[in-house]
Amino acid sequence: MKISFEKKADPTVVDGMKISYGAGKRAAQRLRWLLVLAIVSSPLLYFVFSVSYNILVVVVPGQVRMTTYTVVSPVTGVLQNFSHAPGGMLATQQPIGNLNSLAHEEKIASLEARKEFLAEQQAKTQQVEASQKKLLASTRQSLSALSAELAQIKTLMSRGAATQTEYTAARLRLEARQMELKQIKKTLLFTGGDIELKRTQVEIDALRAEFNQTHALKTPRAGQIIKKHVVDGQFVMQGTHLLEIALPETASFEIYVLPKHYDRIRLGEELTLAFSDGKKVKGWVSGLSLTAEKRPASLDTQMSTNQVVMPVTLNIEEPIENLTYGAPFNVRLRGIF
Repeated sequence: MKISFEKKADPTVVDGMKISYGAGKRAAQRLRWLLVLAIVSSPLLYFVFSVSYNILVVVVPGQVRMTTYTVVSPVTGVLQNFSHAPGGMLATQQPIGNLNSLAHEEKIASLEARKEFLAEQQAKTQQVEASQKKLLASTRQSLSALSAELAQIKTLMSRGAATQTEYTAARLRLEARQMELKQIKKTLLFTGGDIELKRTQVEIDALRAEFNQTHALKTPRAGQIIKKHVVDGQFVMQGTHLLEIALPETASFEIYVLPKHYDRIRLGEELTLAFSDGKKVKGWVSGLSLTAEKRPASLDTQMSTNQVVMPVTLNIEEPIENLTYGAPFNVRLRGIF
């Protein structure tokens, strides 16, 4: 096998004509070469930069924590004018809505059913009541006649014109008619009297007044609404959670450090809190946790979720105005050197 080598053509000769490279063309060639070299080596440069940055600088997330309390429904009812949204600020004793009480709804329904029953019973006994009234009138007339008869027989007895047997018989007829009169009056009291019906109506009116009573809902303390559990017009039971409110005066600052970086934290170490709005505040480490926990979901990213972290509490040198619950911030920790 024969191998031959050809001499490389002279780059300064084109079609037999000698062409000299100018200074500008030589610079362009060098620039293209550097550009190709940069593109080829960019993954390696990115890897070296990332490793170096993570070794020298560690950025950990944090957020503002506050003590919270829950506003609950004092009675069972329907919410009205309940329009406050999460994020809003509330003053002490500020009205947040109204609550129509429904605590006696079942009792009112029961009394209404009883009232209807009594009304039906009263309608059924109207004819009996009418006949009893007629009987009462006739009995009174008969009683008056028997009383006169007894008095007449007594007079006749004194004159010897009547016997004791006639007197006793007249007296027994009078007493029997008096008993009938008492029974008729008792029957009329039961059938014709509407006392029970009126009493039931009074109870219904009193319960309806309480049923329609409007309870004003107010906040016991000033704070920021962080969660709304119900909506306007919703039916709620007594004790139902309405709002979750955070207290700004109890604000604390907490960062979440990965266990592998926990040795970079020192109690009393000064740090800078950098908020998303560009505000930076000086602070120091005031508390170290000995137990790990899951990082708050609000601080999760697409690249890191459900991470186990060590909470660290910070204090700041100067108070911050208009702090909001859960406001995120970052802190840079010292490197390994």
